[in-house]
Amino acid sequence: MKNNKLSIIVPAYRQGDTLVKNIRKITSVLEEVAPNAYEVIVVEDGKLDNSFELLEKANIPHVKLVGYGSNHGKGYAVRMVWREARGILLVLLMLVRI
Repeated sequence: MKNNKLSIIVPAYRQGDTLVKNIRKITSVLEEVAPNAYEVIVVEDGKLDNSFELLEKANIPHVKLVGYGSNHGKGYAVRMVWREARGILLVLLMLVRI
């Protein structure tokens, strides 16, 4: 069942030490503009590093973690969680590691 929240889907692939920092920045901005009216769904596209474990330990509110063992690409990651999103507005946010 959908609600009035904003759902942000973030595919993560080998984000390592930058993932927690980026998700904290995203949730910080969301708290300012829409306190408690959002969810961030991070999809780990293959377990290639410790990204998922670091984010899990960070225990950031409103962040849901989904992952699977092997890499299938961003499209697969988005399709996998699209149905789990509870917001009426869905946003795909791509993190780029430079």
